[in-house]
Amino acid sequence: KGKLGVKRFISMLEQVMIETALSFGVTASRREGLPGVYSGGGKLGAVGVAVRSGVTLHGFSLNVQPELAHYRFIVPCARDDIPPRSLASILGKPVELEPVRECLKETFARVFSVSFVNRHDTG
Repeated sequence: KGKLGVKRFISMLEQVMIETALSFGVTASRREGLPGVYSGGGKLGAVGVAVRSGVTLHGFSLNVQPELAHYRFIVPCARDDIPPRSLASILGKPVELEPVRECLKETFARVFSVSFVNRHDTG
C-alpha cells in the first residue's frame, strides 16, 4: 500500500461519516472549503487531524445524539451561520449510540480497506 496523503485521509474520514449517516436514513455531504460533513442545514460531523512523522492524531466526530445546546459556544469552521446537527435532531427521534458505533467501525474498515482485531483475541 502506498502512503495516504492528508487530504485523501480527511476525505476518507468524511466518506465514513457520510455512508454511516445514510445507513441511518440521513443524507449528508461535504461543503467545498469546509472540513466535515453537513446535513439538515448544519454540521453533522467534524474532522480534526494532526499528522506528526506520518502518524495521525485526533480523528472525527459524528454527532449522534448530543445535547446540541452545549454547542452554543462552538463556532464550526469559524462560521456562525452553520448550526450543529445530529442524527437524532435530523431524524426527530432518539438514535442509539451502539448501532452507530458498529456501523462506523464496519464502514471505516471498508473505506480504508482494513480489518480490526479484537484485543482479547490476539492471544
